[in-house]
Amino acid sequence: MKCPGCGGQRFTDYQPLWDELASAWELSCDQAMVLGRREGMTCKRCRLSVRGMALANGVMRSTGRSRRFWQWVLTHPHRSILEVNTAAALHRYLGLMPRQRLVTYPEVDLQDLPFADSSWDFVIHSDTLEHVADPVQALRECRRVIRRGGALIYTIPIVPGRATRRCGLDRPSYHGVPGVVEHLVVTEYGDDYWREPIEAGFERVEMIRFDVTEAIVCR
Repeated sequence: MKCPGCGGQRFTDYQPLWDELASAWELSCDQAMVLGRREGMTCKRCRLSVRGMALANGVMRSTGRSRRFWQWVLTHPHRSILEVNTAAALHRYLGLMPRQRLVTYPEVDLQDLPFADSSWDFVIHSDTLEHVADPVQALRECRRVIRRGGALIYTIPIVPGRATRRCGLDRPSYHGVPGVVEHLVVTEYGDDYWREPIEAGFERVEMIRFDVTEAIVCR
């Protein structure tokens, strides 16, 4: 495997899931391994995780194909990009683009974006949608601010082998610091995660797979 960000072939691998989170998500050993690998396996050269690699792959595929993401950045300086939260370590590349803007959720509400219609070529976010109260409305807002010919590219943690489900107050789970509101998980995504962007009005939804995870490209 080569990192699509920099072309590196050396990786570190550790298991980032803690027992309480795996228990809260009711994960099997195989499911925990998949979710752990997407975050825990990283490129030693540029520090992209498998999740970040999938996102880089999705962005490049949305405009054709580039061999490495750093090359894509250099050859697409005219592209306007709205990055919501730092999109994994991919931000180190996106932040070099002159028409990139970084906003943070929940300070900027993904369900009510403060931007005009058709104002961005790309909207990019990574493992943010699962924390949003109304993810379909958030996707509608992303669609609204994307220009014709542009795309939304995002990742979410997906538990393979089961359907999407909402988290209730009776069994709250968190990513990051337990008890912190912005880390509260609202939606645990399963194999039917593609339904939401269709409901939000996107006409074309592609799943760009990389290793154990995928980027979702919506137009």
